[in-house]
Amino acid sequence: MGENTIRIARNNRLLYFKEEPTQEFWADHWEQYNSYAGIEFARNGCLSNYYGDILLKYLPQNGKILEGGCGVGDIVVALKARGFDIVGIEFSEEVVIRVNKLFPDIPIKVGNILSLEYPDNYFSAYISFGVLEHFQAGPEAGLREAKRVIKNNGYLIVSVPYFSPLRKLKANLGYYKGKNDHHLPFYQYALSKHEFAHTLVETGFSIERIHYYDSFKGIKDEVSLIGFLNRKGLISNRIQKYD
Repeated sequence: MGENTIRIARNNRLLYFKEEPTQEFWADHWEQYNSYAGIEFARNGCLSNYYGDILLKYLPQNGKILEGGCGVGDIVVALKARGFDIVGIEFSEEVVIRVNKLFPDIPIKVGNILSLEYPDNYFSAYISFGVLEHFQAGPEAGLREAKRVIKNNGYLIVSVPYFSPLRKLKANLGYYKGKNDHHLPFYQYALSKHEFAHTLVETGFSIERIHYYDSFKGIKDEVSLIGFLNRKGLISNRIQKYD
């Protein structure tokens, strides 16, 4: 967890205050992690084991698919290589311009998941990883817009950070009592399973499967010793493989 991040447990959510997730933030974020270098790797259809099995199980081969908040488009590329009809939208115009310049064949464009430029019941599936938690008003507006563009028998595959039992324990022990007079902007929520599942149902979805992934990150973020050993290279996450 970054030194300039403040976390506060409030209303059964964990709030992160760090940096406002603007278009410029995301451009810097993807540049920092050298994400563009993974595009050619994705052209082989490689998907992370964290969510690859879910995508391949539920995504329809014959329907249109949207990725909301696609970043540099590596998932779009990998799924397209596997024969899926997919497009991506990304909030950061700078990221889309760079992707279009470096890889003009990647079908991504600038877009906002709160106001999608697609008609009702257009997509057979909608995927979005690590996006809905960044709206301070909550995930409801993004989910309602997703529901609008997904066909009645379509699928939504979405991820948000988890307010896990470990984090709840730390909250009960008083670990997340960040100063309320700080001046850092809102960054994201970690949400409880119960709350997010309830929100999905309230916005018209039915839940077929709840899947947890990247538990190691959750542990190293919360246990200082594990995080220290990971940064020193003494332990590593050996779960992250690709196929």
